Amino acid sequence: MRRSWYCNAMRAFASVLFLVSLLPAADQQFFELRNFRLDSGQKVASCRLGYRTFGSLNGSRDNAILFPTWFSGQTADLEQFFGSGKLIDTGRFFVIAVDALGNGVSCSPSSAKGAISRFTIGDMVQAEIHTLYGGVEAQVQMSVALDPVDDVLRTCERVARESYEAGVDAVRPGVTFAGVVHAMEAPLLRAGCWGKTPLLHTMSFGATGFTAVNREQLAGTREAVVEGQTTVGIRRGDLVLTAGMVLELEPNACIGMQRVNLGGGVLVTSSGCEELNQLATRVHHRA
Repeated sequence: MRRSWYCNAMRAFASVLFLVSLLPAADQQFFELRNFRLDSGQKVASCRLGYRTFGSLNGSRDNAILFPTWFSGQTADLEQFFGSGKLIDTGRFFVIAVDALGNGVSCSPSSAKGAISRFTIGDMVQAEIHTLYGGVEAQVQMSVALDPVDDVLRTCERVARESYEAGVDAVRPGVTFAGVVHAMEAPLLRAGCWGKTPLLHTMSFGATGFTAVNREQLAGTREAVVEGQTTVGIRRGDLVLTAGMVLELEPNACIGMQRVNLGGGVLVTSSGCEELNQLATRVHHRA
C-alpha cells in the first residue's frame, strides 16, 4: 500500500473486465499502449503487451481472473493450468493471462531498443491497467486496501474521493477543461496533498491536467528526481466540454511518498455527466 498504488495488482484486476472476451481462446493476442510512461520518467511511444484468454466472460462481467506471468515467464507456459479439473476451471471463470514487460513477448529493452533502458515491477503492473476497449484507449484502476490502514493513507483516500466528486459535479457542457481541473485540485490544496499523475485527461491524452499544488514537500526526496522530469500544468485548458465527450477522472492524493489513486471514465451529457464505472471510484477495504 505504500509508494504507488498502481503497483497493487488488485487494481489491475479491474481493467481485465474491459479486455475483449470474444477472441479465440489461448491464441496469442496483443494490444498497444501509446505514450506509456515508465517509473523512470521515460515515455514509450508504442509499447506492445501480449495476452491470452481462456473461457468466457459472463453476462454480469464478474467471473474474470487476471493471471500474470512471473518475470520472464510467458502465457504459453500457463495453458496447462486452465481447464476442467485444473487449477482454474474455465467452464466457470474467464482467465486473462498477461505477458509481463520484458518476457520476450511483450515490449522489452531488446525489442524496443532506445525506448526502454530499464523497467520496474511497478511498470509491469501499470502496463496491465491500460487497455483498449471498443477501439478507444482507456485507463482504469481499482484500489483495494488491506486493513488496517494508517492515518496518512486514510487521509489520501478521503481527499482522492472528494476530488473525484468535485470533478463529477463540475463536468457539464460549456465548462472548460481547466475549470474541471481546478475544481478537482481544490481538495488536494486544502488537505496539503500533491498529485503524481493527471487528475483529469481526455481519452486521447490531448488535454491533461497535472496539478502543481503542494509539491514543495518533495524537496530532498527520491521522488523529486522522478517528478523533476514531469512538466506540471494544464494542457489545452481552454477546451470547452460538449455533450458526447468522454473524460477520465483520475484523482490521486499523495502525502510524502504515500499515495491513493482512484477514478473512472465519465460521459459528458446534455446536463452534466454520466459515470461509466463506479467500481473504481472509491477504495475497497478488506480485512
